[in-house]
Amino acid sequence: SSKNKGVRCLSEQKVRSDFMSLGESIKHLRESNKLTMKEFADKLGVERASVIRWEKGDTEPRFEILLKICSVLSCDLNELTE
Repeated sequence: SSKNKGVRCLSEQKVRSDFMSLGESIKHLRESNKLTMKEFADKLGVERASVIRWEKGDTEPRFEILLKICSVLSCDLNELTE
């Protein structure tokens, strides 16, 4: 039973690290576009708290929001997810 917990923790870490890399990309591109978190959130129609959670890697934006992010930041999905 404790072996299963270890495996679950490892896969959660993997997912979290993937989110972090997406969050870092969002933050980098947002800052490159000289947008504050508030300005960025307003352009996307989301709360500033959502941007904070994405950039920290706590959550990941929904697909339709990812498409809006690409539009606002003038990038494509590959740039965000690589």
